[in-house]
Amino acid sequence: MYSNSATKLETLFSHVEDAYRERARQHTKQYILAFVKNFEYLFQYTNLKYKYGDSKIFGPEIKSIQENLVKIKSLAEELDNKFMLFVMGSGKNGKSTLINALAGKQVAKESISPETWKIDVFTNYEKSESIKLKFKDGSEKIYSKEEALEYLQNEDLKVRESKKIIRAKRDEARDSGLSIEALEEKLQELQKYYLYRSDVIEMVTPIKNSKLLESYNLVDTPGLNQEIDGMVISNAKEYYSKADGIIWVLPGDRIAGAGDKKEIERVLKEYGNPQNIIAVINRLDNIIANGQTVDGVIADAKRFYGDIFNEFIPISARQARHAQEVLKNKPLSDEAYKNAISEYEASRFDYLLNHLNRTLFSDALALQINAKIKNTGLVYSDIESKIHDIYETLSEVNDKRLTLQKELEEDTMNRFMRWVDKFTEFAKKEVSRVRMTSDLYNDELWRMEPRKFNSFVKEHIVKPDEVLVGIQRIVNELCLDFSEFLNYKNSISLFVEFKHLYPVESNINFAVEYNEWDDFSNIASNYTGGGIVDTFIRGVDRMFNEEKSKRITDQFYQQLEKIIKNIISELGDKIDGYITSIECNMENSFSEMYGSSVYVEEFKAILIELMNCKLGGNERFISSRFDL
Repeated sequence: MYSNSATKLETLFSHVEDAYRERARQHTKQYILAFVKNFEYLFQYTNLKYKYGDSKIFGPEIKSIQENLVKIKSLAEELDNKFMLFVMGSGKNGKSTLINALAGKQVAKESISPETWKIDVFTNYEKSESIKLKFKDGSEKIYSKEEALEYLQNEDLKVRESKKIIRAKRDEARDSGLSIEALEEKLQELQKYYLYRSDVIEMVTPIKNSKLLESYNLVDTPGLNQEIDGMVISNAKEYYSKADGIIWVLPGDRIAGAGDKKEIERVLKEYGNPQNIIAVINRLDNIIANGQTVDGVIADAKRFYGDIFNEFIPISARQARHAQEVLKNKPLSDEAYKNAISEYEASRFDYLLNHLNRTLFSDALALQINAKIKNTGLVYSDIESKIHDIYETLSEVNDKRLTLQKELEEDTMNRFMRWVDKFTEFAKKEVSRVRMTSDLYNDELWRMEPRKFNSFVKEHIVKPDEVLVGIQRIVNELCLDFSEFLNYKNSISLFVEFKHLYPVESNINFAVEYNEWDDFSNIASNYTGGGIVDTFIRGVDRMFNEEKSKRITDQFYQQLEKIIKNIISELGDKIDGYITSIECNMENSFSEMYGSSVYVEEFKAILIELMNCKLGGNERFISSRFDL
């Protein structure tokens, strides 16, 4: 009787605990979804995509933020789904074989390295054998098995073809004599713009008659890194956040491999050292065949991975899987049955199942809730980091743009005024020269015959050819100076992504055109004439007016001033045109990299609001209400 009451009490407590945790699950889900809704309202993705979708720098970052937001929403919604048990590890460690052993049947393809970076989720068959493909934007599509495989094969083909192109262009770049900096940028460009990245992130396959899948989902992962000749193009960060529990597969026959430990440390450094990871040492059969013992393998594992994992479960997934298949065949001879049982026991697979039941599976709901909370925080921290980086970058480049614009205007005006000063100085010297020379001939000029006057003034005093040569010299120097100046300003005003790979080349050839310069032929025409009357008038004029030399000088100054003003006016118009062109080039390059400068302040305001929209404290918020 006492035993019966205790059982009932235990059942009651179990129901209460389940109800309590179910409340925690729904509360967590609603909390996260409410945050996502508020963030989406502030983020205005459709608006930002319209304005910044083509931005080379911010476009991909905005898209990545949206994809991470989809991840967070997915994490919340997955709280209604089964526990996600991930099988992870470096390639060729036997992950797929272990998944098949856990499922009790062939579900994952073995010895296959797909190009599409996605996870394969195996779930229990319910109503349909259709396969669901999930995409980065949160959309889902249903396919038949044949259609899904064909779709994924085409995706793999696109990735392989893009890799071929990348390798060819990489080899071409290496042979072209590029600098180390330019070659590094070329590799970045190839990865960013030439690699085909599939939008498929998950394939969900329903499986019939698998006991484990009735309660849990099994997830096969593509590996820890995807590389092209050492260049990492994908990594575990893209799917790790979905895991509720993890079996990490270590290769027993090369347990001391440094590569595996580095990969584990890299992943766990980013995501912490969660308690929902089980370390499995696979290929126990190979280890035993090489003369080692189970205890020896565990000791080796502790020596190399003891600072990462608390427990190690040595198994042979291959033996377990083979024994499972044999035991399915009926009828079996006694000997075949015993051999299969012996092989299964030797695989130590039951040790793994018992360990899973004692750890991950015994408290699956609490682990799932905590995993979703933790992983939501991890994904959000990535969003926070991106928003902060975008804000800092936008502020920096916009300040640079404004500074360049201001300096362009100020430096151009200063340079323009220096050349105006040079023309003024030239004019002063020439006027002084004409005055001094005409003073020497002043008396002679008053007595000079009218027919000789003009030619004498031009040839001996004004010397227009020398004046025009002097003006031409200044114009040539001016054009060379402004060509160098404007080319420099144009080159530093352009915003480029790969400055070493594609150095800016500016070919501005500044020129001032002049076709109607005065030849100073009429300087003395108002003061000369012929005959007795004109001679008498000149005499009277000399009595009451200034020297002839001053009149010549004034007239020369007026004509020289007119010429210089025309040149300066032409210079100003030309400079205005080039400055407008440089500012236009600056804006176009800025817009190509970072979006139109018109939207900068609006975008910064959005980013500030997003930085103030904190998911923060969600773990404390949940734990303060639910002791999980």
